Amino acid sequence: MNGISLTELKALASACRKVIRSASAEDRGHAMSRFPHGSCGVACQLLGSLLFDAYGVRSDHVSAFGHPGLGFMQSHAWLTANGLVIDITHDQFANTGLDGWVFAGSPWHDAFQVRHRARFGVDNRHHAYGSRIYRLLRDEIVRNCQ
Repeated sequence: MNGISLTELKALASACRKVIRSASAEDRGHAMSRFPHGSCGVACQLLGSLLFDAYGVRSDHVSAFGHPGLGFMQSHAWLTANGLVIDITHDQFANTGLDGWVFAGSPWHDAFQVRHRARFGVDNRHHAYGSRIYRLLRDEIVRNCQ
């Protein structure tokens, strides 16, 4: 994988969850107040920005709905990069059958109808900048994951 190994990516995903879960409510902000519940889009912005900024890895933010095992119009979001699914918020749903945060394939994700896919890169990673949680995550990456 360009810029990051699979082992490093798994460690990064786990570190992100750890930092988010241990952050104060003020640092997490309203959008992440019930992490992982209802936080998938923001989590994708944060992790996609970190992957690009720290490792130069471009990922796609996938937004989807229509999973047959979820409620009507229930949506979800995750990242893909180099053929891998990266989802640090799937545990907000019951019975995903997933273990971990990075997958070479995922029938659970494949069952969604993709609504939108956007590439993270230089022009669209700014959404995470300025947030306290992004700074905490970035500092954790610099200290422990690179």
